[in-house]
Amino acid sequence: MLIPHTFILLNRIMSHIFVSYSSTNRPLALRLVENLEHFFKVWIDREGLDGGAAWEQAIDEALKDCAVFVVLVSPQSNDSQWVRRETIRAEQLKKVRIPILLEGELPLRLLDIQFVDFRGDYDGGLRDLMEVLQDHMSPEQKNQSEIDRLIGSGIRAYLNGDISSANSLIGQAATMGNDIADKLNELWQHLIGDREEDLATDLMGSISILEKAKAAGKFANGNTRYEWSVEVEAPDAVLDQIDHVKYELHESFAVPVQILRDRLTHFRLSASGWGTFDIQIEVHFKDGTVGSTDHELTFESAF
Repeated sequence: MLIPHTFILLNRIMSHIFVSYSSTNRPLALRLVENLEHFFKVWIDREGLDGGAAWEQAIDEALKDCAVFVVLVSPQSNDSQWVRRETIRAEQLKKVRIPILLEGELPLRLLDIQFVDFRGDYDGGLRDLMEVLQDHMSPEQKNQSEIDRLIGSGIRAYLNGDISSANSLIGQAATMGNDIADKLNELWQHLIGDREEDLATDLMGSISILEKAKAAGKFANGNTRYEWSVEVEAPDAVLDQIDHVKYELHESFAVPVQILRDRLTHFRLSASGWGTFDIQIEVHFKDGTVGSTDHELTFESAF
């Protein structure tokens, strides 16, 4: 069935977020859109693609008009022809692309792009996404009631002993409420400062950084290209207390800062490149405390 031209025009939203996803990930995609629509305009295929020419036109126009292209990455989306087409089209249009990693690995077409890790806590991933979005577009509106809800939910989580969720929720409120961000950060520091436990002090001594690397051909300049990864090596009881790990690479990297939230991979960061350097690492624990260390990349340990 042909879709009326007026329908297509209504779906052309200027300066919006375009969300690409596999139908398998539809429930999470709709949940994400519901959260984002409190502050941003979002375009998503809500009915499911039928492959018709009118839908193709609607999608292409929405891609042309979007400010940011967000793609939910999973094994299913990596196999999806539609997601592949939308991602390639977004690259052709030189759109800001933000992969959201739900499961599996980033496909080749999305390597060397800053991604947001949703493999751990949803609210933590949403906080990271909101911070990345702020670098590329302004919120459409300031939804004070949603900011108030986030603050209230964060305080309740804190009172219930769920410091990790409290940190994520209050962080979301601070990101979207710029006028109160300083006060919220002061409140958060006061809350965690009143706690007796300090996981960073207690547990950082049990943590080391495991590097794996292998040679994988040559760059055009003749330098050996290495595929490498670093991850947190620690007892399971220590890993269970980590909320996320922030890695800061050499400034020459296209994405010099990356946050990892996946406990199952030991918060592993994978990349490729040449030349050794120090990686600055922040380990953020579930009580809100932060430990830091560094790792000198050597390319000496094989996969």
